[in-house]
Amino acid sequence: MTNYALIRVSDERKQDSETQLHAIKLYCAKYSIQIHYWYDFQISGSKFNREQRGIAEVLRKLEPGDNLITTDLPRLGRESVSDLMEIALAIINKGATLHFCYSEETLCAKDQNNPTKLFLTLADSFTAWRFAKERSEKARAAISRRKSAGLANGRPKGLLVKSKLDQHEHKIIAMKNEGISEYKISDFFNVHRTTLRSWLKTRENLIQKAQQLGLWELGLSISDIKELLNKEQQDNS
Repeated sequence: MTNYALIRVSDERKQDSETQLHAIKLYCAKYSIQIHYWYDFQISGSKFNREQRGIAEVLRKLEPGDNLITTDLPRLGRESVSDLMEIALAIINKGATLHFCYSEETLCAKDQNNPTKLFLTLADSFTAWRFAKERSEKARAAISRRKSAGLANGRPKGLLVKSKLDQHEHKIIAMKNEGISEYKISDFFNVHRTTLRSWLKTRENLIQKAQQLGLWELGLSISDIKELLNKEQQDNS
């Protein structure tokens, strides 16, 4: 079994592959995956066929049992939707498993005859990509506005900021305890599943940190914990 990671950026947007690299590393750490080979393609937006874009090389390498890890569906190419689906099918038809880091979904050989799983997984991956893209564009616009106004960008290092899910903490935990799926919970609060998963992991880590520092008390909310940890940092700085 060989694990491949695929990163692709285009010169149209001058994207930084570090964002994809970071997402893949986090995903692999979470699921204990060791990457054996990295593919980092920086391809001109004018090149449309698979050979030029590098995906053909990856497809030739894949064997049954291999894993191909990438951030999202559009990383496989810039062709039509039907071609992207064809590439995804080509990967799993070779017996390899396709991993999408942003949506944390996978497709494997057994899914080729399951159109519901196939279409939902690809749709989730595309949605996660669009969400990440919109978030990045909003961040760049905000930075540009602050620069124009002569203001500094960023927040003090280590400062914990509020999440829109913090105020729903008790409801979210109650729903999880009732066995309600993360899909339904994220849909209920109108956020993507990756956002909910990230928030749950952050909550768990902050509780552990508060316990280690002796700041934890029964009944503290995530907002209370963030306030205590921020004060602790300011007092020690």
